[in-house]
Amino acid sequence: TPPPATPPPAQQPASPAGTVTFSCLPFPAIVSLGDAVVWKAYPTPAGSYTYSWSGTDALSGSAVSVSKVYSTTGTKTAKVTIAGQTKECNKAVTVRDY
Repeated sequence: TPPPATPPPAQQPASPAGTVTFSCLPFPAIVSLGDAVVWKAYPTPAGSYTYSWSGTDALSGSAVSVSKVYSTTGTKTAKVTIAGQTKECNKAVTVRDY
């Protein structure tokens, strides 16, 4: 008799159950003093999450996106926490004096 057939391996999910992958970006990436920057998170899978933002010059917020007007020049960064995971945003903002 032939040996029993081996079932095919189960497909693995793209990420473990309960794991969220995400990135975040600013728009625009170069601004003048007094102009608003919007930082936005892009979670996968899409869903309803709790957000916690932090960053340069007291950036804070608790929504999928936050707006910030910077009053000093320089490079500005942001971090966002989603589902207990914190990441620094992929790009920084440059604030110029003009």
